[in-house]
Amino acid sequence: MPPEGMVHAFEVISKLLKPCGCLVDIHPTPIPAELLVRAGELETLVGTVYENDNYIEYSQAEAAQASILAAMVYNLEMRNTFLFEILAADVEELLAYFADDWRSAYLTSEEKELASRLLGESDRSQLVVRESITIARMCNSNKASTGR
Repeated sequence: MPPEGMVHAFEVISKLLKPCGCLVDIHPTPIPAELLVRAGELETLVGTVYENDNYIEYSQAEAAQASILAAMVYNLEMRNTFLFEILAADVEELLAYFADDWRSAYLTSEEKELASRLLGESDRSQLVVRESITIARMCNSNKASTGR
């Protein structure tokens, strides 16, 4: 979604909220997700997950949130980041996840080879994608909102 659409969505939601109602905005940060192999407690960094659009939509989401807060449509009540992990038994399972749920994501052939080699070194290993996620609670500052 283009940034203008994101700002528009925040504006529309504001009108649907009750006075002083809140929304929770959750989206990945623009920091590329890490690709790791975990074997027990040992984690080995394989590389990063690449996106066809270079993670641009996450920067756009950050800009849209900043814009709507600057316009004082919402009051920022809380903003934080947390790490989210996607787990896969092997490279093929992770690529199937990408095909179904994260279509712009891909790995280099070197990352695929290294991950497969490291996964083969331990029976208890798994592939981990770790991404940084932003969560924010923004409350409607429009006291005259009619909400439902």
